[in-house]
Amino acid sequence: MGFGSRQPEYPLSHVLNLLTSHERFLSEDVQPLLDSYGFTDVDAVVSPSWLKGVQGGKWLSWCRFQQNEFTSQLLPPLESRLRHQIPQLLEMPPVLAHTVYQTLDFDAMLKSRDYAPRGAVSLDEWHGLSEIILGNKAWFNSWLEGERECEQSIGSWSSNPALICLVDFLFL
Repeated sequence: MGFGSRQPEYPLSHVLNLLTSHERFLSEDVQPLLDSYGFTDVDAVVSPSWLKGVQGGKWLSWCRFQQNEFTSQLLPPLESRLRHQIPQLLEMPPVLAHTVYQTLDFDAMLKSRDYAPRGAVSLDEWHGLSEIILGNKAWFNSWLEGERECEQSIGSWSSNPALICLVDFLFL
């Protein structure tokens, strides 16, 4: 198992950094090119665009989710990495729990950027990379069991008077 398997946040934060560092280039250079060649349904940076239209004589507002191509191209390597590493992490509950937490945090960051994958009608359709882990019943149960064991061990630690004195001494 390689060095990166214990730090799942490294590839996830790398992708977020790529998105941030390329945002200006994509919005100011790439998007005008896409628009000028008629690819107005492809959004190089942000997913939603608010449109107004007339249907049956009434004004309607709706949100059309466009394809965020740059983000969509960065996700498959992360998906592959998760699928490859999770079986190895099942024997290491703390690392598995950390991976799930970091993946949920990554998903939340993409959703806060209004990311919607190709073909999505709404943001709610995309369950994120965490669905790779939590959508697999065996992996989910392994993660949940690890969380329960951790909770039980923390409970036993917190009732140990010697440990309470040590924690008070070290951190207060």
